[in-house]
Amino acid sequence: MNVTALDPDDDRAYQVRVAGPAALLVAKLHKIAERVSVPHRLNDKDAHDAYRILIDADTMELAVALATSLLPADLVRALEQS
Repeated sequence: MNVTALDPDDDRAYQVRVAGPAALLVAKLHKIAERVSVPHRLNDKDAHDAYRILIDADTMELAVALATSLLPADLVRALEQS
């Protein structure tokens, strides 16, 4: 992602790597799972964030990103060929 200054007179720009929807979803689900054992720490915000990721992200892109990140490479190749 290219990050630029808000000031139009500032021409600085940086190319940075940011987490995609699949990584954000995994992080949110992990946080929800951590909080299950501590009920007073559960809040709807994390679940709502996960919902918003699912609504906004392209389903196929999300599925491919999750599959390539979480499944063994040989299984991903087999899925791609089918």
